[in-house]
Amino acid sequence: MTAPHVVTYANQIALNIPDRAYAAQGTAAHIRTFWAPSMIEELQAYVIEDPTCVDVIVLAALAELNPIEASND
Repeated sequence: MTAPHVVTYANQIALNIPDRAYAAQGTAAHIRTFWAPSMIEELQAYVIEDPTCVDVIVLAALAELNPIEASND
């Protein structure tokens, strides 16, 4: 399966956050600020199917964007 554009974008954002200590928070902030909810939902759907398709920073960012859902897993 080829990764959709949202997976590529999310991975690129995670890799380009300069302060690695806050990369998950920075990635979440960027996604929250600049992405449409439909893009976030699309990314979440792909991550549910294949969590290995994204960097671990993106996984942490998604957990920060949806703390209630992440805590129920």
